[in-house]
Amino acid sequence: MKAQCYRPLLEGVGDAIILADAATGRIEVANERAEQLSGRTSSEFGTLSYLDLFEEETQKHLAASARREQTALDVYFTVGEIIRSNGSRCRVDIALSVIGIGRQRFVQIIMRDSTTLLRAADTDLLIRRLQEQNAELRAAQQRLIETDRVRTEFLGMMSHELRTPVNILIGYAHMLLESVAAGDVLPPPERAGILRRMVAAGHTLSELVEDTLSVLRLDAKVVHFDIQPVALDNLFHELKGNDRLLRGPDAVEERWIVEPDVPEIRTDRRKLRQVITNLVGNARKFTEAGHIDVRAAVAGTERIRITVSDTGCGISPEHLPNIFELYRQASAGQTQDGWGIGLYIVRRYLEMLQGSVECTSAIGKGTTFTIELPCNVLPPEENPDPAATNGRATGTPAA
Repeated sequence: MKAQCYRPLLEGVGDAIILADAATGRIEVANERAEQLSGRTSSEFGTLSYLDLFEEETQKHLAASARREQTALDVYFTVGEIIRSNGSRCRVDIALSVIGIGRQRFVQIIMRDSTTLLRAADTDLLIRRLQEQNAELRAAQQRLIETDRVRTEFLGMMSHELRTPVNILIGYAHMLLESVAAGDVLPPPERAGILRRMVAAGHTLSELVEDTLSVLRLDAKVVHFDIQPVALDNLFHELKGNDRLLRGPDAVEERWIVEPDVPEIRTDRRKLRQVITNLVGNARKFTEAGHIDVRAAVAGTERIRITVSDTGCGISPEHLPNIFELYRQASAGQTQDGWGIGLYIVRRYLEMLQGSVECTSAIGKGTTFTIELPCNVLPPEENPDPAATNGRATGTPAA
């Protein structure tokens, strides 16, 4: 893992800091204060060993200290001279430690100009700062490792999710072609079942592509708003009608209800549509019997509430706090597939729409997602940070 990832942390410290490879001594990263103190640029640092910065006696002392057996909290303090790029020398106080970042070990050096006498209290402060810096670097490294892990898992899930509907489409298409070539006419019920499965597989592919593109747009911060009047009864009718081919004769009953007093609202129709689509899709995935209810109602002054409830398997209590995080799947651990980004998109879009989402669930009884939205969403320029002021996403076990 490249040490350059940690430069933003180093820049937040007032002292000069250098990270060098413990095996070779080559400088991997140095902050701006180190550049000023040594009179060298970051590109020049890349060609040097950390020992090259110091006069001979200081080199010997630092090299011996770096070779000692050390724990994560060991710090070696000394006073030496740094040789600037113009040949001049500067007396510096030096704190050296050896830290592990992943599989690599680094020598970390903090330096301070000691032209004036350093008090004992300042020395203690410098040592504490070095120890704090080490802890921050280790925490940052763990975050990077975790990010890399979840992305790797996501790519694995993505490849599996793509293969499944593609194989379904190819398999049934071959079946239809073979029946045509053989002159066989499939009975209407069998033909309808094949077409229904092909439509479902295509719908799954479309959802996967749309969700993936949404995450990329969110990460790149290139999400656009289109605030317009939205009649929820029309939106519900559209969503219910679009999915009629996905439900077979034994499908779970779905009830789409808009209370009579729900007014027309002003919001981003496309984003709200995807929020509801993701929640209903999640309910369908984990509900094998019973019903799914999608209901819109007034939720007080200038606000509306949309609930999506099901009688599915439910979500285990330990998973509820994390269901709106990226790459987390909201299930009770059964064999259903999922790529774990749908609820993340729900949360992020509702933050942008100055709304909130809550989830209550009980194993074996079902799950309810509750959305609240203002009737009149402010454009982004009038509400520059909706996530900080309005967005909320929580998950709690049902009573």
